[in-house]
Amino acid sequence: QDALVEEYIDGREIHVALLGNREIEVLPLAEIDFGERETRLLTWEAKYLAAVQPPTICPAQVESSLATLLQDIAVATFRACQCR
Repeated sequence: QDALVEEYIDGREIHVALLGNREIEVLPLAEIDFGERETRLLTWEAKYLAAVQPPTICPAQVESSLATLLQDIAVATFRACQCR
């Protein structure tokens, strides 16, 4: 069975949601609030199947320069992968 493996990088988890195809709308950034959880990692099951999920802070409290960078990366990735 194939698996996708990613390196764990400690830090904040910020989500950038996009809508559209040619004209892309960037929705407000959202941050997963891990609080004092020892494990700052969410599996697919924890995100979508768990009865209790960590709260989401929306809009995420980030500096405008970081928000712009994250949005630009998300849009560039969307286009590079030819998403629709």
